[in-house]
Amino acid sequence: MSRRLNSSKRKLVRAKLPAICAQCGATDELTIDHIIPRVYGGTNELHNLQTLCLGCNRLKAKAEVRHRNPQENLLKGQQLAALREAK
Repeated sequence: MSRRLNSSKRKLVRAKLPAICAQCGATDELTIDHIIPRVYGGTNELHNLQTLCLGCNRLKAKAEVRHRNPQENLLKGQQLAALREAK
């Protein structure tokens, strides 16, 4: 699987996701965000993608701690997935 969304997949995702930031409700400067980051084992599948405005996406990126150890990344991804399923 590709690390980045190609243009055709990006268009498909944009058509299926709401054109509003999932965090703050903004409608400008929207980006496609991985709910569970790829570094933590997240995928490019639609269920792992959301629309965020640029500001919320940057705040989310600052809050995430990225580990260099792949095992820690996998563990963090599993923890994030469990939290998401509990909601």
